[in-house]
Amino acid sequence: MAENNQSLQTIEQKALRIFEINRQQAAAEEEKTLLKNSIKLAMKENKIAEHLLPLDGNSDLKISLNERKTKKVDKEELATDLGISTEAAGKKDVLIKKVEEGRLTHNQFLGYLYEETSEQVQVRKVNA
Repeated sequence: MAENNQSLQTIEQKALRIFEINRQQAAAEEEKTLLKNSIKLAMKENKIAEHLLPLDGNSDLKISLNERKTKKVDKEELATDLGISTEAAGKKDVLIKKVEEGRLTHNQFLGYLYEETSEQVQVRKVNA
């Protein structure tokens, strides 16, 4: 019985540690996002597209502001036209069913695609 309690305590300690690590990761991701947004604003204000920061004797830290283009689907318009929820418009199985029913064709679907451009800050280690 004592061995079972000790095993349970070990499990609980490890589970608590996992919970704490997940919390720290979420906080670090949030801080990283805030830092990148701050860097982006400063680089735009100073009209800097790229900057190299010496890191050590063999490598630099490359900071760059890049445009990123992504294709997206106008799910709201697609949902309205098909008479389904916006959430359902993002599910492949629902869209496949609409194609099978003859309510959506490939060419029609292409009409809901649009390109979105966003600026991204990239920070990475490069060889000097």
